[in-house]
Amino acid sequence: MQDLLQKFVKQLVPEDILLSFDVVDIDDSSPTDLIISLVEKSDLTPKSKNELVLNGFLKEVELTHFPANGRVCYLRLKRRRWKIKNQPDISESFYNSYDYTVEGTKATKSFGAFLKSFGK
Repeated sequence: MQDLLQKFVKQLVPEDILLSFDVVDIDDSSPTDLIISLVEKSDLTPKSKNELVLNGFLKEVELTHFPANGRVCYLRLKRRRWKIKNQPDISESFYNSYDYTVEGTKATKSFGAFLKSFGK
């Protein structure tokens, strides 16, 4: 069953996002929206010359993706925040940056390209 679920998720979420994020929830309680929540994988430590430890999460980013079954589909990405080990919480934070959207929008690149094809 897990294999079947993985195949289904790969049809809804862009592959480049699944390389860095795990699906943790699919909220289909709204008749108009489908919200897929993803959390950054914990082994993706940002580059640093210091040893880093997890220090919570950044604010979620919500991307618009292809509609699914007549509902607007949103991908909610929750990125991890890191700090230098043995430093107080007020020290510098580290995090990974991703480029999943069309510049100036909150649409995934694939959905943005699809919409742009109608503008020509």
